[in-house]
Amino acid sequence: MADFLAAFDARLETYLTQLDDLQERNQKQHAFQPTFWLQNQDFNVAREVFVAAAGAIGHTVTKFSLVYSKTPSKEEGASICEALDKPCEQLLTATNVALFCGAGPSLATEIINDALRLIKSVHDLGKSIEKGDVARVPQLTGRVWEYSTARVSKSNCVASKRSMLQCITMLNSTTEELKEFLAEQNEEDSQAPLDEVEQDDEFAFDSSLSEEERALFESSVKLLSMCAAIMKRGVLTIKKLTISDDQAAFLSWTAKLDVSYTAAQDAVVDFGAALYPPVGVDELSEAVSSLEVSSSAILACLKEQPDLAATEESALLQGEAAFAKQLATMEPSADLVSGFSVWAVPEAATAQELSGIIEEYAERLQTPAFLPHMTVLSGVKAADVTDKLAGLAASLRPLDVEIQTVTIKVKAELRS
Repeated sequence: MADFLAAFDARLETYLTQLDDLQERNQKQHAFQPTFWLQNQDFNVAREVFVAAAGAIGHTVTKFSLVYSKTPSKEEGASICEALDKPCEQLLTATNVALFCGAGPSLATEIINDALRLIKSVHDLGKSIEKGDVARVPQLTGRVWEYSTARVSKSNCVASKRSMLQCITMLNSTTEELKEFLAEQNEEDSQAPLDEVEQDDEFAFDSSLSEEERALFESSVKLLSMCAAIMKRGVLTIKKLTISDDQAAFLSWTAKLDVSYTAAQDAVVDFGAALYPPVGVDELSEAVSSLEVSSSAILACLKEQPDLAATEESALLQGEAAFAKQLATMEPSADLVSGFSVWAVPEAATAQELSGIIEEYAERLQTPAFLPHMTVLSGVKAADVTDKLAGLAASLRPLDVEIQTVTIKVKAELRS
């Protein structure tokens, strides 16, 4: 029994490694290119086999869950793994077959992710049984059952549209959150969402927007709205096209557009995160650059559409010019400070009293416990740095903490 469980664990490790390799090939090398758009008989069969293989794993754990008690013995747990051994092998085979039946980037992502989640859940179950932790078996078999329902789209068309719409939904959600935050800032005595987090601290930093931050914030929301318009245009373009399987140029173009939307998702998330105060000029500049690259890639791809009409090309050029104009408003003021750092040093008499706070911040910021370091990034003018530090000192004074300014970092290029 022990030998089988060890071998089962090793096989699943191998399956996961193979799936990770396939995922990397898809994400970084774009190895999977579509050979069909709407329906394909070979893929339909491969998909049915994949769904059946995943379903067999779910059926197996359900059957054993009904037979065994809530805390099965290790021998009973091992019998579950024995029954899952062959279905897991069949799932990996079905994954490879489905991928190489003309799946494009998003369809390949769905197939690989479904297989990864399911094999990983079986692997967790096997490891728990091997360790003798049978109390977790009901929970883990439930997870296996949950992931055994394959959610793979029936065509590259459906998978691509789904991925693109998810990206737009994420962007719209980020935009709405930022608009709500901005509205709260405009209300008297309102508190931003970040304040709720800071109120748990002993330091209670102010998260209100400075005048310069507000201007950047408003421009950023407009930029996100413009990005949403670009992405919606891409979805509408895909929806109105009729693409046949023999149109290789169109199929290749849809894959490129698909990949550009996937790449934009991280840029949108990072951009939204960079806007919450205190606003770091460096961080925001990097996020703007990333968003510019991803959105420009989508625009460029839309302009590369085969047989693009002159009116469509003209509209895209106008959109490109408007996007560039909005980007220009995101340039930070030349006298904004990139950031500054302060060191909180407790006086000897109160060191014991503040030791808990010091250790908490030291652990969070990965600094020595006797000298917690806090970096404050904010879009403040160089002339306002002294006042900003004075405000920080005032908020910390009730804790008898002495503030020593160690460094004020001003980017040279912002002064040039």
